[in-house]
Amino acid sequence: MPQNSSPTAPDSVAVVDTAGLLREIVAGDRAAFTVLYRHWSNRLRREVLRILRDPAQTDEVVQEIFLELWSHPGRFHPEKGPAGAFVLRLAKSRAIDRVRASQTHRDYTHLAGTHHHDPAGTTRRDTIDDWAVSYDLRRSLDTLTFLQREVLEMAYFQDLTQKDIADHLGVPIGTVKSRVTSALTALRKNHHAALDHP
Repeated sequence: MPQNSSPTAPDSVAVVDTAGLLREIVAGDRAAFTVLYRHWSNRLRREVLRILRDPAQTDEVVQEIFLELWSHPGRFHPEKGPAGAFVLRLAKSRAIDRVRASQTHRDYTHLAGTHHHDPAGTTRRDTIDDWAVSYDLRRSLDTLTFLQREVLEMAYFQDLTQKDIADHLGVPIGTVKSRVTSALTALRKNHHAALDHP
């Protein structure tokens, strides 16, 4: 896999046509992959490090992400959203996979226990306890929209408050609360459906 040989490689993703690069990578264009790597590697490393908080594991996960982008660039579908969002979601997903592989169930409940009750009256600790024991959390998260999944990942895996999330995303806190509520509602429905139809 191409490496970033230039220590001063640009870190801006705004000037890169990520969707176009992924189309070129589908055709096996190594130069396009090198451009993709140089423009996204630092950004993805920051995103993954924020979740893992372990530089060594972060480097491994970033390499895995780019290996996946090289091996399966066709998994990007423009009709499902921007290419940049696809790359970031892939990074967050792979970082969370690593969290799930290296942390115990007790770690999950500790993260969930730092938050308050949701509007429906079920504590987040209760909810995540149930999913961690009886349901595949990642598959459950994959059923959400990008916006719903984004706020839950920030809350549970980055341990951010709703205000922190609102500040990070540049949206009103009411929008964050609405996304969290709709995401938890959707996850509960999916969870109960999975129990009814294992």
